[in-house]
Amino acid sequence: MKFRALLFLIFGGFGTGLHSGGFYPIEQPNTWRFDEPTAAYKTAAAKEEIGTFQPGIEVQVKEALPSDKVWRVHFLRPGQEPLEAFIRMPSLQSIDARAVSDSKKVFADFPLLETFMEMDYRLFHGDIRELAGALADRGKWGVTAGSRDAPTELTLRASGITPVFGHRPVQIQLHQSLREGNRVVIDIWNKGFAYQRPDFRENSVRSHIRRGLNDFLEIWARHGASSQRIRGGELTMIRDGGEVFSFPNFINVTFRHESGEYMILEITSALALSDVQGPPGDAAELRDFLQKQVVTSDEGHRYIENIPMINQGSRGYCVVATMGRVLNFYGFEVEINSLANLAGTLPETSFGQGGTFLNDALRAMRQCSHNSPFRLADISAQTRRAERNVREAVEAGTPILWLIPGHMNLIIGYHPEGEGIVYSDSWGPGHEFKTMSWEEFHQQNRGMYLLRP
Repeated sequence: MKFRALLFLIFGGFGTGLHSGGFYPIEQPNTWRFDEPTAAYKTAAAKEEIGTFQPGIEVQVKEALPSDKVWRVHFLRPGQEPLEAFIRMPSLQSIDARAVSDSKKVFADFPLLETFMEMDYRLFHGDIRELAGALADRGKWGVTAGSRDAPTELTLRASGITPVFGHRPVQIQLHQSLREGNRVVIDIWNKGFAYQRPDFRENSVRSHIRRGLNDFLEIWARHGASSQRIRGGELTMIRDGGEVFSFPNFINVTFRHESGEYMILEITSALALSDVQGPPGDAAELRDFLQKQVVTSDEGHRYIENIPMINQGSRGYCVVATMGRVLNFYGFEVEINSLANLAGTLPETSFGQGGTFLNDALRAMRQCSHNSPFRLADISAQTRRAERNVREAVEAGTPILWLIPGHMNLIIGYHPEGEGIVYSDSWGPGHEFKTMSWEEFHQQNRGMYLLRP
């Protein structure tokens, strides 16, 4: 159920090429009076200068364009059409220096928050390595999903982790998401690390974090900062809601916690990605998508590509990591700790390793099927049928949740000439594509399950 060795690969050099964001306001004002000479531009690209607004001039702010960091403004002229121009969005340092100063106390308790406020928010929508470079030195990150050249998950080394409101997180990770942009996940605590953190005081830490976030919210409330509670994602049975704090520089900080289960801060961009598609709306759409993911390797293996990796790390989370990989592949992005809560995964204790009972895992998979285009199917069978089940599932693009002694992984392919299966483990780089003979498959096989459209 568990793989203790964490694979840290130090990737090559990278630099952001994007400059400081500078505390940009969340909401646009109705009007703006210039305190210093400010260039006016013809287009949102802010390259063709058409003049300068002098101090004392007031304009109407018609539209904020965060992706270009500009406001579209109108200068009213008696008897004429308003003059339309674009100006660079002013930073909050120039709007409210006192609020910036008041923020320093919060930043002292949560240093990463200051980095998020000052960096270019567009890093949340670019190469995950550039975001990593803005947060810590490159040597402090390891690739825990994806590859050295195309990482999808980076984990910060323990030496780079700084406190969050007086508490040291167990880990900090960066996740790449095609739908939501890059995410920073600060894992304050979860039951998978319970044995390593026996002194964790849940109620006290939760109070400190909420108090710190509310203090920062109060400082910036007059500039559009706000909070709201959210239910969670598209799968109704997964309790992954929380409280979202919208802060300057287009940053959302989501505080998620479930008593006895996990406590997480998730940092994302408040700006939605363009042309983002949600999960497939019905079974037919999902089936069509999945069949397109089946390819043939140079060695002749038929296999399903593009299945996201979830690295279970040192925790006994193989069942929920494997479930999460399938759900993410289907377009339902889930958080592994939320799945561990749903499945009743046991934490590691001084008496032994944690894990998930099969009946609890099956119950959780059935519950995940609620309000979704797939249903749980048990395709376990005698030897004469098992190989055919593998071939049919792979050709349909549906990875098999495969139970073997003490572990669960994914069957993602097979070789048409009878050489065996292709499978994948939830242990990060190097475990995405592995092969096994049919003879060994039959010896190991303890059950096969599908989330079938």
